[in-house]
Amino acid sequence: MQCSFCSNKFDPFLDLSLEILKAESLQKALVHFTAKEYLDGGERQYQCQRCNQKVKALKQLTIHKAPHVLTIHLKRFGAHQHWQKIDKKVHFGPALDLKPFVTGSYDGDLKYTLYGVLVHAGSNTRCGHYYCFVRTSSGMWNLDTLTEVRLLDCASQIG
Repeated sequence: MQCSFCSNKFDPFLDLSLEILKAESLQKALVHFTAKEYLDGGERQYQCQRCNQKVKALKQLTIHKAPHVLTIHLKRFGAHQHWQKIDKKVHFGPALDLKPFVTGSYDGDLKYTLYGVLVHAGSNTRCGHYYCFVRTSSGMWNLDTLTEVRLLDCASQIG
């Protein structure tokens, strides 16, 4: 017999890290992130806080309070691929409506406008190059490349 206890845990966040292995778009990655997961046996059972038993449960991640600035990290590297990059296109648009993924109440919309994209060019975690696309206040996009920087170079800029 299960006690039917329902628990909620609220964790503040600065960014969302989304799995992309089974998602071809940012929208689909968010759908997977917020999908209900059945914990129904073996190691995949929930340790109930009320009755202290391992029980079958339903788990779901949602966003309760949307941030002012949303940063999304696409998980392109995983230990199960021997640190190889998940090299696939993930489609996203210039705007994102987060409201379908939020459980908190909001009067207005929760639309976010894309301002930047950081890209890793390389096949694994041990090598590569980062560059970013940044939208200017005029709406134009700039390409900024990040080259290798030594600590000494950074220290000279700080003063």
